[in-house]
Amino acid sequence: MKMPKKSWVRIAWERQGRTVALVLSLLSLLPVLAVLQYRWIGEVSEAERERMSNGLRSAASRFGQDFNQELGRIMRAIQTGRPGAQPDVSRLAENIYEWTESTSHRGMVRDFYITDSESVQRLNPQSGYFEQAVLPPHIAAIHRELVSRAQTGFRPGSGEGAETANLVSDWSVLVMPRFGMPPFGGGGRGPGPGPGRGRGPGPGSGRGLDFPRMIAGWVFAELDSEYITKKLLPQLVRRHFRDDYQVEIVSRVTDDAVIFRTDERESIRDADTATGLFRVGPDFGFRFQGGGPQMGGPWMGRGGGREAKGTPGGRPEDGGRWELRVKHKSGSLDQAVAMARYRNLAISGGILMLMAASIGLLLLTTRRAQRLARLQMEFVAGVSHELRTPLTVICSAGDNLADGLVVSEQQARRYGSVIRDEGRRLADMVEQILRFAGIQSGRARYDVQPVDVMEVVDRAIQASGPALQQSGCRLEQDIEPGLPPVMADPTALTHCLSNLIGNAAKYAKEGGWIGVQVQSSGDQVAIRVRDRGPGIEAGDLPHVFEPFYRGQRAVSEQIQGAGMGLSLVKRIVEAHSGSVAVDSETGQGACFSIHIPAASTSE
Repeated sequence: MKMPKKSWVRIAWERQGRTVALVLSLLSLLPVLAVLQYRWIGEVSEAERERMSNGLRSAASRFGQDFNQELGRIMRAIQTGRPGAQPDVSRLAENIYEWTESTSHRGMVRDFYITDSESVQRLNPQSGYFEQAVLPPHIAAIHRELVSRAQTGFRPGSGEGAETANLVSDWSVLVMPRFGMPPFGGGGRGPGPGPGRGRGPGPGSGRGLDFPRMIAGWVFAELDSEYITKKLLPQLVRRHFRDDYQVEIVSRVTDDAVIFRTDERESIRDADTATGLFRVGPDFGFRFQGGGPQMGGPWMGRGGGREAKGTPGGRPEDGGRWELRVKHKSGSLDQAVAMARYRNLAISGGILMLMAASIGLLLLTTRRAQRLARLQMEFVAGVSHELRTPLTVICSAGDNLADGLVVSEQQARRYGSVIRDEGRRLADMVEQILRFAGIQSGRARYDVQPVDVMEVVDRAIQASGPALQQSGCRLEQDIEPGLPPVMADPTALTHCLSNLIGNAAKYAKEGGWIGVQVQSSGDQVAIRVRDRGPGIEAGDLPHVFEPFYRGQRAVSEQIQGAGMGLSLVKRIVEAHSGSVAVDSETGQGACFSIHIPAASTSE
């Protein structure tokens, strides 16, 4: 049972409605996804900011620990003993030798010196023994200052005016005191007899040992500043920080003098993190108050209460004569995280836009597929009708001939002419369908060669003779003399031109005139087929070269055709590196133009 036509229309509309509803529902999900993506990226950025900050602080702390440990090993190597013990130079040399064998940074120290009240000795690195020498000028100045301070009394970290005995203004020298045997008979509590055991003001009445008199000399370790700044510090930077961080080390003692900087062009002010360096212990300092000296135990230097730069609330900095400052190369960690967030948002936005474009493309593809399916159905119906008509005529004529209804020679010729024309029409239709199938499958092959345009025009007019005779149109030629040959397949180009002439005869027979014009156009040859028919509707003009498309007038007037001719013309001409165009106005006729490359330009 056949379904009514309206039912098919209703089914088509229902399918299209479901497709549109699906696409709209997918599009409505995109804003929800955008909001969720924005919030998720924000949370990820905050977590990344915290992770990077914690990681940077940990890296700075490890940097400081590694550097301070190297200094601490040197200090332990030059430590000569406790107060009250006899100084042992050979033991000191052994300690230094053990340090040089155990460290991978022996280049940190240039020279070792020891002093006493009478002499100065320098460690000979070849022999491993201390030998008589002279202190360099800068170490001699430090030595004089230390001797003077030891006589006046001091204790590191004791408040205003406090100084250290082993860290002085010249950071390139580390110092440790050399202790001797305590004096006898002096004031204070000592191992030997003598007055002065009581308490009271004045010399000899205090508690504790007489430390200034127990200092027999000093041990100096002269650091190699070039090795530290050019080898040790860069190595630590590579070990603990990535390439996207800028590192700077400044002195806290000499007005932020730069010790080391990874980028010489820019200084760090608002650092992402900062920590103290150059903390050395144990450090034996001394305090002299009232009646006697007292020893301060091992001491790790603490900052003098300065406020940390870039830290809210004035949090005291951790100790050290240097300050390590680290900053992200993008400006700060916040800027780095913000840039990463913007990048992620841009990528997410691009993905959402791609999804939206994909949904839109899906809609367009679906509608185009529906339209193509409709055109294919119309093509099947049209071809079936076109094939049925000549077959019916041929079968009817054959029946009449077989039944003996044709008795005269004139009738036989007329029937034969009908059978011949309908057979040709049927053969042309089948040939057109086969050509279209070959082009669609990509199996079409063309024998491109130089072709005389005049011969192509003559063969096309001859092939279109029945259509011209049936329409009654007058054909007029305007061919420019001396035209160059064109590079084309002669059979394919003849088919294109005969198709255009046949269409003009079929649709424009009311005008009664068809013109074929051929002329050179630069390095091409232009072939134009004009008519004076009703022209092509403006709504149909953009679709005339689409397969299976038939204009409103062709459908309404039931003009024979399957909608493949112009599509074949376009495909064939483009396969020859040419172009085809149409120009038409309603009521003014139409003009189809074919441009084919001339042979002279292709060779």
